[in-house]
Amino acid sequence: MPTSKKSSFTLKENEIALFGRAYAHPARVRILTILEKNGFVRNCDLIQKLKLDKSTIHHHLKKLEDADLIRTEFYMNSFYIYRNETVHGYMFGFKHI
Repeated sequence: MPTSKKSSFTLKENEIALFGRAYAHPARVRILTILEKNGFVRNCDLIQKLKLDKSTIHHHLKKLEDADLIRTEFYMNSFYIYRNETVHGYMFGFKHI
């Protein structure tokens, strides 16, 4: 059975695939929607809004961060999560596939 190698595809194709994997869970879609509306959110607020465990939130944030869709900053004993502008760039890329 042939294996898929990232080097067989363009950088853009690999980035779009990473974006798709990051966006492939309803919790991550909700996180990005919250960030779209509010600009930022604290991790403790996400726990309340999503009603998920801290470790589950961390897992979803890590997936979004790996895809460069969000960035986090630690300030005053809380993590602040911000949406990266790359979200719009990826959506624009989908229109041209």
